[in-house]
Amino acid sequence: MKIRLAAGALGALTIALLSLAGPSSQAAVPVPKAPSASHPCGTQAKPGTYKHVIWIWFENHSSSVIIGSSQAPYFNTLAKACGLAANFHNVTHPSLPNYIAATSGLSYSGLHNFLPDCSPRAGCHTSAKSIFGQGEHCATSTSDVSCHVATLVISPSTKKGARSGTLFNHYSLLGTAEQLLHLSRLGQAASAPTMTRAFNL
Repeated sequence: MKIRLAAGALGALTIALLSLAGPSSQAAVPVPKAPSASHPCGTQAKPGTYKHVIWIWFENHSSSVIIGSSQAPYFNTLAKACGLAANFHNVTHPSLPNYIAATSGLSYSGLHNFLPDCSPRAGCHTSAKSIFGQGEHCATSTSDVSCHVATLVISPSTKKGARSGTLFNHYSLLGTAEQLLHLSRLGQAASAPTMTRAFNL
């Protein structure tokens, strides 16, 4: 099985955190190097002010299939050049409730309203009225409730090779974005650990 970025079939949850406004420059302060494709992280000692936080999700493979795999060279290059949240797990299964958790902070019990009515064992027939309810994992077993998700943190201030073993999840992802953008924390994100300290954001 060849893992290809273009196919979008990777099971990694990738977080790209882009600092668009760095620290104010003064005559005595050296201007930070700009991130580049070959050096996206570790170009600033201190985090800047974030105006945008970008999340990129790829699906269908756990962290053990991505990290360390010769079939995912670019992701592994980024994991070494930037940050890796080595203990990031999903909130539930399938994907849709995790997306809802990451954008709303709804509690675990509130996420059950978003479970698709499509069971892989039932041949995946659904009465869903939108693509979001059409059981995006019809070919995937639902027995793996807590999946270990490859999560990369990419920002100019994240030190090269930064790793964290802290247990993070989709609520942590939302809480981190809210903290970086100075927004009120929603629902479960209010009590979830954020990634700011671990990855110098």
